[in-house]
Amino acid sequence: MLALLVSATASIAGMYLVLTADLKLRSSRYLVRAADASRVALSGLQVSRDRLGQDPGWTGATVSAPELTAQSVTITAESTGIYLASITSVGAVADATQMITAGVRAMADPVLDFNLYSRTTIAFQNAVAGGAYRCNSDVTVEGELDFYGTIVTVERRSVSPKVPPGQVLKVATAMNPPDVSISYYESGSTPLVSVPWDVDLDAYLLERISLRPNSNPYGGTNTFGAYSFNAGGKDLVIRDVYVAGCLLIQNCASVRVERGFHAIRSTPGIATLLTTCDLELRLESSLSEVLLMTDFNGDGDILDVFNPYVEGVVFVQGEFKGTYGGVIDGCVVCTSAVLAGTVDLGDSPVLGVQPVVGFIEPGPWGVVAGSIGEGGS
Repeated sequence: MLALLVSATASIAGMYLVLTADLKLRSSRYLVRAADASRVALSGLQVSRDRLGQDPGWTGATVSAPELTAQSVTITAESTGIYLASITSVGAVADATQMITAGVRAMADPVLDFNLYSRTTIAFQNAVAGGAYRCNSDVTVEGELDFYGTIVTVERRSVSPKVPPGQVLKVATAMNPPDVSISYYESGSTPLVSVPWDVDLDAYLLERISLRPNSNPYGGTNTFGAYSFNAGGKDLVIRDVYVAGCLLIQNCASVRVERGFHAIRSTPGIATLLTTCDLELRLESSLSEVLLMTDFNGDGDILDVFNPYVEGVVFVQGEFKGTYGGVIDGCVVCTSAVLAGTVDLGDSPVLGVQPVVGFIEPGPWGVVAGSIGEGGS
């Protein structure tokens, strides 16, 4: 009996040791495969970053590694080229699956580091001006100037003595302007039709209207509040207008904004105001709903007063002249600039973290720090 008990105990102990060793082997094998699956998921994340860098409109795919036929990568990237994208990369190796999610963003074009960027010259005309400016040519002053900002310009270019030397930084090279895709904005916008012609102004006239995602008196609406107008080579005057979204003006001789004007973003990923001609922006007057008997922001009352203001990116394929008052929080990108009156250009923190169509630095999208999450089975 004693011998049988000893034998049974030894057998049980042996079986326990064998089972323990097998479990350890299985655990080690799973850990190895889980690590492999994690590496596969990370490789999928890198593939998606590279693809998004080449094509911001890419929406993801299933990717297989040809040299490792037992492994596969599934990538789902939610992006339309204008938003922060969310990527989910799934790596599967045998019986192990790992999933990695990451938020990615495009690096902003360097021109957005400035409140005003001119491809050529900046001319001040009897101005009180602040902000961070950059130009690739001369800086001139006509009349008086009270300048409390900073200017970056190219060496060998002249800067008016009326600009304090300590507020001027000269660099060695010019900065190339972004290649803004006007066709993208045109395809994503709703045309303004039947815009009235003003005989006295000899120009089309947008007056006392509100352009928002659910408001367009001259046609259909869209979820971005993006609208476009083709002036057919004529002038356009904008008076007492509220914009929450994006306004694109094409084929126009010139655009003049006067009296009340208040423009904000409805979608951070698109520019606020784009013109393919010269733009004179006079931010002189507030928009008073009670005085103009118009509910500009659509909140159901006519009690609001909106300061003369523009938020976001203003892109001008010609001369920008302004602002004569008001505030621009963001960046003005133009061929040349004439700054007159009170010019208050400030920063928009959103531009530093949100990709804007037409102002994305070439190259792969960067992963936002701290945005990676992992899970697996």
